[in-house]
Amino acid sequence: MHKLLRGFEESNVDTPPVDPARIRSAIDRIHVETALALNLHGSFRKAAEALNMKPATVNRRIRDLEFLVGVPLFERRHRRAVPTRLGKIFLRQSGRMFVDFHTMVDGMRRISNGQAGEVSVGYYGPLGAGPLHDLLLRQDAELGDIRPVPIEFASGCLFDALIAETIDLAVVHGRTSEFKGQSQILWHERVFAVMPQGHRLTRFASLSWADLVGETFLLSHSEPSEDVRTFLADRIRPQGGAPVVIEHNVSLPTIFRMVRADHGLCLCLESALASAGDGLECREVIGSQGPELVPTSACWLAEHQNPALGRLLSLLRRRHGTPGGRG
Repeated sequence: MHKLLRGFEESNVDTPPVDPARIRSAIDRIHVETALALNLHGSFRKAAEALNMKPATVNRRIRDLEFLVGVPLFERRHRRAVPTRLGKIFLRQSGRMFVDFHTMVDGMRRISNGQAGEVSVGYYGPLGAGPLHDLLLRQDAELGDIRPVPIEFASGCLFDALIAETIDLAVVHGRTSEFKGQSQILWHERVFAVMPQGHRLTRFASLSWADLVGETFLLSHSEPSEDVRTFLADRIRPQGGAPVVIEHNVSLPTIFRMVRADHGLCLCLESALASAGDGLECREVIGSQGPELVPTSACWLAEHQNPALGRLLSLLRRRHGTPGGRG
């Protein structure tokens, strides 16, 4: 069922209108159901018992169907009914049609009540590792026929995408106070300083903000969160002066390559470390109150009409939800 549900929900092509008058047929559904039952049970008596009708009624409906189709569908062999060559084709195609129709109707009901469907999830930054990677890229038995669909944006575009209904859910690193919809903190990520191998700071197992005074920091224009920018301004300045910050209109993987070429250091969240690659060292940054943490939140608009979103949110709250969210 899951494959078929994906097929008709993913389609963005408008269905052309169908004129039922041009394809109208006198064949009734009960005719086809009778033929399928006769093929399944092999005799008029058994088919009649399965359909709760008389054998003569089954026989009459089969004859009516053969007349309407225009070809013999069964050979009568004493008490048995055996499909003809054309009958096998008819039964195979009509059987598929009935199964697909039943699956479609059942699937629409499941989508309507939130048991199936797609949830478009907006995010930014590399999916290196961690809960977001698992949510978007790994199959989850608890979600059943609900499928999260990842859509990557620049960090400043996620809330606009929610309002435009381009996405159903946004996963945001950092504060969400500017967002006027609903949000829930899911988890927190630690902050790491990334530097080239052999850098003077690699001798430390972890770093304080005082250790980072005097360093040049490279930032991606599209990431990380505003919280990381705030760390540079509010944590390092009191330790001995404003940090040197150079912002580039490139992605974080490109920033990592610039760090590897010794153009400076960068700060990133722990989920991004898996994409750092060789030639780099990373050290956790410890503040005065302990590890520096950045919240990751789910943001959505209550008026969005996607029933599957509710089930996905329930799973996220159950697994990751922490106090401090707002609904």
